[in-house]
Amino acid sequence: MQAFAQPQVLRQAAIAAGLSALACVPRLYYWQDHPSSIWYLAGLLAWCLFVMWGFVFAWEKKYGAADPLPFKRSPRVWTTILIGGVIAAILAAKFTAPAIRKIMPDQYPESLGEVLAYVAFYVALEQIFICFAPLAFFARLSGKPALAAGMTVGVSLAVLWVKLGTAVVPPSTGLVIWLFAFRLAHSVASIGLYRWGGIWPVYALALIIQSRLLFLNNAS
Repeated sequence: MQAFAQPQVLRQAAIAAGLSALACVPRLYYWQDHPSSIWYLAGLLAWCLFVMWGFVFAWEKKYGAADPLPFKRSPRVWTTILIGGVIAAILAAKFTAPAIRKIMPDQYPESLGEVLAYVAFYVALEQIFICFAPLAFFARLSGKPALAAGMTVGVSLAVLWVKLGTAVVPPSTGLVIWLFAFRLAHSVASIGLYRWGGIWPVYALALIIQSRLLFLNNAS
């Protein structure tokens, strides 16, 4: 915990948490029947994000295999991210979107405002929750970056399993297999990109994949 209490770590975690929480506010606005005021939820979310970003800035560089904030200029890698992201977006639009609309219609964004809020929420919260923070936590816990990566993938798959449990209509076995395969590939790619170039290529890949929602929204 000594590393967590360093002024630079606290400052970086506070800035990252504040920006992430603000990006989540529009999604909270579209949350129907939310149990408390939006700004109370945003404050609670900011505190949780502060802790998770604290894990990242305190432990990842020291115990893991990534530096969270560098920006690397490699045209080959960034081109690969673009092509891979577009392919993943097409596959998700063709095989994932129609099924998700059937089994979880209340969670699928419909209007342009909902789409933008969903994408902002996804980028701001989901990447730190299922990738950056677990990697740092498990790296600190085990001291082995490879083991931390495997455990992080496990967390990502577990979150997906819990989410599917909230479906209005039980998903078919084929859909579950597809969603798990897609999440597994995305998690492995995100961890690899994170350890190559920090958070920026992971965010870029996530944005490219989620951009499919804009085209689906326009098409509908």
